[in-house]
Amino acid sequence: MAVVTQIASGAAVADAATVWDTGAVPAIGDTVDATGNFDLTWDDDSNALGAFYRQGSTGTLTIANGKTLDIDGICALDGPVAGPGTVAVSGDFLKEIGAVFSADLQLLLDGTGYITDNSTASGGADTEINTAGTVTQTTDFDTLDYTLTAGTFDANGYTLNISGNVLYSGGTVTEFNPNLIGTTKTIAWNSYGNPITLLTIDSGATITTAAAVWTKALAGTGAFTVNNPTYIYQEASGWWNFTGMMTGAGALYFNNVDASPGPVPVDIDVKLYVQSSTNQSLTMGAGLNIGTRKLHVRGVGAADTMTLNMGANSLVAGQVELGNAGAIADGGILNLGTGAHSIASLATGNAANTLNAIDFDQSTANCTGAMNLDNIQATGATPINARIVFGPGGVMSNIDDKGLTNPIAVWGDASVLGAGMTDVQIANYVNAQSYPGSLAMMGIGGGHVAVSV
Repeated sequence: MAVVTQIASGAAVADAATVWDTGAVPAIGDTVDATGNFDLTWDDDSNALGAFYRQGSTGTLTIANGKTLDIDGICALDGPVAGPGTVAVSGDFLKEIGAVFSADLQLLLDGTGYITDNSTASGGADTEINTAGTVTQTTDFDTLDYTLTAGTFDANGYTLNISGNVLYSGGTVTEFNPNLIGTTKTIAWNSYGNPITLLTIDSGATITTAAAVWTKALAGTGAFTVNNPTYIYQEASGWWNFTGMMTGAGALYFNNVDASPGPVPVDIDVKLYVQSSTNQSLTMGAGLNIGTRKLHVRGVGAADTMTLNMGANSLVAGQVELGNAGAIADGGILNLGTGAHSIASLATGNAANTLNAIDFDQSTANCTGAMNLDNIQATGATPINARIVFGPGGVMSNIDDKGLTNPIAVWGDASVLGAGMTDVQIANYVNAQSYPGSLAMMGIGGGHVAVSV
């Protein structure tokens, strides 16, 4: 176990003994000092070097194709470092100030140690964590692809800037704060038990899900295509700070989120589930617009409820479904607050749902489809000035008025009153009338008034 110093350019192993001051290539356990300004090509597999130092070097270190520079202890790299081979480090790993990694370099962290990035250059190597130990950040760190295969990763309060793809295939996360800065890249983080701490999709990034994603918080201004289930699972404040574009054929889940601090959502063109297994209540901090997509408000299991309170904010959705679509005695509770809403249709998820409720409060709700309140209890002591405005083809049916002490004004003609409406309910709880400003209000015929959703 000697200290071996590079004294010339050349290949590192086999026939390159003249590269080293000892006249022999580095062996198992040796500490390699390659700090001189020499080029160095690692053209064979090393065998558990003790440490590898290349600080202050301006020469190019190249790891040959299919070869591994294997280091049991500390590895500190400076200057240009090229692949397409692999640097495998079982101890601390340091990118020094002048380090510039090529895109084809592979970095394997397979032990317990710290990773530090002091480089002034952006980008990095493809990084894989595959260890029985723990890898801990001491600074923000740049990488291309990032894969967690085994072991524990701890961001330790720092950000991992990722310009490639992100993949979870095993292991444990203590903390993980990826800032995705790549274009046309993918993320797959299907681990309920090891969610991302803070997922940021940076300006200019275009990220698509390649499998399910679990995160405690979402932020950023980039483009996010949700083609697979994506869960925001709050365990800390600030769980929503995303103002970018969100589209896709998949669904977004607000999973067990509550009213503190509440999200600040922008338009999101995806199906949205607001759900809870712990009887949570979410009060929106801003309007929620999912365009023509479907909003589900539901519990996850029997006797679970989720309450969505819009406060003074607007809701735009193609459909609203309260309660689970499965035969589960759960409930979705919607309080429309004092805002103005556009909802194409509203119904219960399943006849087995027993805890669904809607409070119209002091809102105005435009509806162009069916508002079927079967198995949805209309509640609230004061739907004062609450109005449901029906457009062409809109109909309200099966109102369950327990707990409702004031009438709801239904704007449109009497044909909006559908099945399951008793004469007493119609007389005492529903005031059917034409929309203000319509021809009917001027004494010229009747009929529905068109409203846009």
